[in-house]
Amino acid sequence: MLAGFVGAMRTLAPEAKFTACVPFDLAPLRARFPTIEWLGYDEATRRSAIRQCDLWLGLGGSPFQSAQSRWFIDHLVGDQAMCAESDRPMFYLGIGVQTQAELAVADAQKLCECTAAIWTRDASSADRLTSLPRRPNKVTAAADLAHLYFRTNPPPLAASGRLTLVANFDYNSWSGQVACLQAIHTYS
Repeated sequence: MLAGFVGAMRTLAPEAKFTACVPFDLAPLRARFPTIEWLGYDEATRRSAIRQCDLWLGLGGSPFQSAQSRWFIDHLVGDQAMCAESDRPMFYLGIGVQTQAELAVADAQKLCECTAAIWTRDASSADRLTSLPRRPNKVTAAADLAHLYFRTNPPPLAASGRLTLVANFDYNSWSGQVACLQAIHTYS
């Protein structure tokens, strides 16, 4: 998703600058995406980055999920407050809403209300957002931008003896790891 976005933006707006504040090791991110200025996640750094930006963009993922943890909702609420203080618009691009229950959380609804525009990664997510009692400003069904990356960087062709796995999980845990690895060893 990020590679597709950055690649498209290099064509559409080559002068655009990107800054990202993350609570992860910055070195691998800087190596993979050197055109993004990667910064730490502390509040002062986030506040400064928001103050200096033209707009805040939440890119990809399912930002309103909170069944496992409220960490990300709380993060977004904090960023929304900083954007309001600095009069910066918030946008979401390529996001998903897995279930209507995610949007039952009052803070998720407030985030949607305060957003300038939301482009979802699928029509179902857009439908869920537009069914909110206080509909977000602008919601458009769009697409995940990973296809932009894969258009010019196709994955390798299928080959006997090769396993390709895309492991999508949060919180540094993968409950299916043992079962997956056992299956791989069994069939390899």
